[in-house]
Amino acid sequence: MVKAYLVDEGDDWDLFLGCLAGAYRATPNQSTGVTPNMLTMGREIKLPADVIYGHANVSNTTPKTAREAITEMQEHMHKAHAIARKHLDSATKRSKEIYETRLAFHHYDV
Repeated sequence: MVKAYLVDEGDDWDLFLGCLAGAYRATPNQSTGVTPNMLTMGREIKLPADVIYGHANVSNTTPKTAREAITEMQEHMHKAHAIARKHLDSATKRSKEIYETRLAFHHYDV
């Protein structure tokens, strides 16, 4: 992934790793179905375009107390983890089926 996106950057490729990591964390994972941000922080990050233009999924309301913020974050993380578990289960089954189609069983006669 790093090589594919930073191949033309020459000697300053390491300056762009933060942007690449941010893009990776904001992209839904194929196996889990949710972003790494949601799994680790319980929320999506606000991108500069979201701040400038607004976004339908970005909530502008802030919880009133710290306890409410913690409770809300825990609920979001529990939901995200439940979704990830469901998607991982189906991804595991899909991988197993793909693996088993490539297997060739040899039966040897005496």
